[in-house]
Amino acid sequence: PPIKRGPPTDYVPLTAETISKCEGTGILGTPGDLGVDPPPKIAGPDLTQATTVVVIKNMLSEAELGDDQECKEIAEDTVEKCEAEFGKVKSIVITRPGKEGVTPSLLGKVFVEFEEVEAAKKAATGLNLLKFDDRVVETGFEMVMAYN
Repeated sequence: PPIKRGPPTDYVPLTAETISKCEGTGILGTPGDLGVDPPPKIAGPDLTQATTVVVIKNMLSEAELGDDQECKEIAEDTVEKCEAEFGKVKSIVITRPGKEGVTPSLLGKVFVEFEEVEAAKKAATGLNLLKFDDRVVETGFEMVMAYN
């Protein structure tokens, strides 16, 4: 016999009254119900800490970090996108393994220095949670002195 699709023949949609009685009991399985956690809050960059330097995390894979040509292309593409959408870029640094003075906590991060704080704010907001080659990037700000 063919597979039947659709609601059961005895299906009766819930009324607003029934739904309101169920809210908070866990029956509906919605955030706020008993035993149901609210969806996680997605944190964006802290704009109150904005500087001219945006740090982008999770943008490059280990293989990309080890490939000079790939890093060069990613840097060029990043500057092009940032200047087209956010503002003038002064410099870009990709922290890679084997480079002198690079601590493990900095590895793989991309630092983009803008001429103006407002451009950096736009970039940090616009690039945060952007999907890049199956990775979701996160942005923040870096102190200018620490960057130099």
